[in-house]
Amino acid sequence: MRLAFYARISLAICLALALSSPYWWTVFQMREHVYLDWAFQGYFQAAKHTVALHQLFDRTWGLGTSTIDSSQDTISFQLGALHFILATVGAFLCREVKIFRVVYFLYIALILLMTPFAEMLWANIELFKMIQFPWRLLSVIAVLQVMCAAGLVKLSNYRLVKEKRSLFIFLFLAIVVSWHSNQFIKGPPLDAEKELLLWQSKERFESFENFSGANEYLPKVVPTKIAIRPRVSGSSMLHLEGLGELKSLENNSDYKIRWEVHNLAPAQLRIEQIYFPGWKVLLNGESIAPEELAGNLTEYGMMTIALATPGPFLLEAYYEGPPGWQVRNAIIVIALMAVGGFALWERKTHSNRQ
Repeated sequence: MRLAFYARISLAICLALALSSPYWWTVFQMREHVYLDWAFQGYFQAAKHTVALHQLFDRTWGLGTSTIDSSQDTISFQLGALHFILATVGAFLCREVKIFRVVYFLYIALILLMTPFAEMLWANIELFKMIQFPWRLLSVIAVLQVMCAAGLVKLSNYRLVKEKRSLFIFLFLAIVVSWHSNQFIKGPPLDAEKELLLWQSKERFESFENFSGANEYLPKVVPTKIAIRPRVSGSSMLHLEGLGELKSLENNSDYKIRWEVHNLAPAQLRIEQIYFPGWKVLLNGESIAPEELAGNLTEYGMMTIALATPGPFLLEAYYEGPPGWQVRNAIIVIALMAVGGFALWERKTHSNRQ
């Protein structure tokens, strides 16, 4: 029985990894092509954003920012003092159950991992650095906290609690509301839409700035290391530098570029897309080698194609996917088939037993 349980867990983990591989596989595979380290430097150094213990139980509530090497953050990191007590009591009441002991151990371990006690780990372990902010562990800690608090159901075994259950619930809610009463005080209005539009106009549409603010996804093929202003929506994806004209063909889109080029003399085409490994460009049906594409880029990493003779030419270009995407998709299919096969086998075995 235990073996079957571990088999299910193992298959579930493998399936989860396979289905999520389009994200994590691509990140690890393409990191050598971008300035990913920028996302873990300066303000984004994880070791500079550990959380002081008192902040986990502070009643202060805010929508500000995480400050460097300081506990004077204007954003809340509170677990909730009452919630922590409930989780601890719940885990204590069910201490004879192994799963509660394991969950509570992980709960405390992750809390300590966010604090300055673990600053050395955040500064030296590469995987930890990639998290950027240790307090992001709160998303996991909150789940573990609820799991520990579930042990409070053991209180229903006590006669007094069973008889006065409604009273205990009311008292608990009253204490929680009283403790967090400061959160019910009306603050100044926050126009989130206005702030977002302001940020977009100043940062996102003027450069390739994103919420991490480090341009870490800028390709290394950009020799200037400067992110230019993104292409204006609706503008042409293709530019002809020379005499001639361009004609957009049927099914031409931002996802698959299809143009007919009528150049009257040798000219150069510029595709308004930054080159990444995985771009597929065809000229009159013949694929241009990735080495040739990577070797003929503008100072901002845009792809260029030399037309040595007058046209017409048919240009097709699209991003096929990061190298090895076929293998990745095959692994996903195999994982799905393995889980499906295991489920059918288990169902058949169960029917035979009955």
